[in-house]
Amino acid sequence: MIDHLKSFTAFLFFCLAAPVAADNSVSILDDDSKDTLVIGILEDEGVFAHWNFITHQYDGFAVDVAKELCNDHKRNCLIASGTADSIEQMLVDGRVDFAMASVGDVLAKSHKLSFSDPYYSAHPVFFTKDSSYYSIGSGDLAGKSVGSKIGTVIFSKLAELLKKDEIAELKAYSSNQAMFDDLQAGYLDFICLDSVSGFDSMKQLSEYSNVAEFYAVNQDGFMGLNNVYARVVVRADKRAKANIKAINNALNELKSKGTYQALEMKYFPFIHF
Repeated sequence: MIDHLKSFTAFLFFCLAAPVAADNSVSILDDDSKDTLVIGILEDEGVFAHWNFITHQYDGFAVDVAKELCNDHKRNCLIASGTADSIEQMLVDGRVDFAMASVGDVLAKSHKLSFSDPYYSAHPVFFTKDSSYYSIGSGDLAGKSVGSKIGTVIFSKLAELLKKDEIAELKAYSSNQAMFDDLQAGYLDFICLDSVSGFDSMKQLSEYSNVAEFYAVNQDGFMGLNNVYARVVVRADKRAKANIKAINNALNELKSKGTYQALEMKYFPFIHF
């Protein structure tokens, strides 16, 4: 009798202690056990995500889209920032629920992650002080110096095209401001950025005095990269399919209500796609 009681007690303890399997059909947006979602953003992403020293919080288009996704599902939103590598690791180990990848960042190359439909797109643009260019081809860059932001698809593509045959000198920058400063000072011949952050940087620079006139020039297709995209990112686990479906639906809902368009006009009044 005692042995049977011990066996039953052990079985009961096992049942109570065993973890309950997550319902893979329920997305993170619809999981009622989570009242707060932790959203990863890439730090220092200009108009997409930046630290506001007045309000002491992160602002930007990607941040506001993330907050609206949370608000629509009655979830609190907690922002976690980091580099592309650290955000990827936080996604993989579960410290963040999803991340807002900005335009053209290198998170898109990871096989450990799954991606929503694009929530914004842009195209590569060259910036220069020389007004004589109608379009930029690889031959125009021969012997020149080109700056681009490290950690982006555009930088990786330029590195592949330019460094391979040593066509031009490619310089890596961590901020757009430093690039435009060097372009103005004559240390660079060209800057190559996505059109969104590039034009936003020019807008910010226009507020300063004694700034040289810069010209935006499209590439002639030599990069093989017509567009770069901003997507929402989740880890590639068993819930990824449900998560991506729910996020895509939520993004479409923001557009149908006009919320997305209001954010677009708030952050990108200077450019239309």
